[in-house]
Amino acid sequence: MTPASGATVVVFARRPVPGEAKTRIATVLGVEATHRLYQAMVRDTLCNVAASGLPVLLVHTPGPWRDASVPTTWQRGDSFAARFASALAAAQGPTVLVGSDTPHLGPDILRRAADAARAGHVVVPSRRGGFSLYAAAKPWTDPVLWKRVFAEKDEIRALRALGAEVLEPAVPDLDEIEDLWWLRDTVPMRAAPETQTMLRGSGGRLDDAVAGPPPAQRSVDAAPSSGASGGGDGR
Repeated sequence: MTPASGATVVVFARRPVPGEAKTRIATVLGVEATHRLYQAMVRDTLCNVAASGLPVLLVHTPGPWRDASVPTTWQRGDSFAARFASALAAAQGPTVLVGSDTPHLGPDILRRAADAARAGHVVVPSRRGGFSLYAAAKPWTDPVLWKRVFAEKDEIRALRALGAEVLEPAVPDLDEIEDLWWLRDTVPMRAAPETQTMLRGSGGRLDDAVAGPPPAQRSVDAAPSSGASGGGDGR
């Protein structure tokens, strides 16, 4: 049953092409392991949307998406802000936009954001000033507006100034090896099962890198990063 909000979840993503997604993680894990990990993230994200009962639209970087099990369309524009705005316009109505790098962002928060957005604009913060989710009954689709937001060091502050409501708690994107430590150490297996299986399974460099140092030895700088705002896989 579709929730009463009538919102569509737009998953803003890069096509799963080796070497094109999660490039910072790939410098540690290697291209092939990162490619498999990214595919797991996408599958978990789409499963969360399906469990939410909300319809989904996968808006990805140009080119074919093989074996897509959901409706798809391309991002449009020659800048990140333009592509982001085009993704928001694609649903043609109430929208909840997430990236494909938050597979731990579950169906409950998707429904909560869709309901909260009936009254305006809603964001879920990431870390270090970014955001992991944006939802609105009438989303902002002006690329100039988003260019200004993305130019700010603190995007949440910029969105608050525009009138957006902030839903806590923060939900980190998975952009760095440290973010994978965070996922493995703090998120239940059921929240992102395929991604977690990739992190915990056998895989050479992936296992070694994700194992990381003991928590007591991790520096303050190892906190999860915000990644690309509102679905960084499109950058």
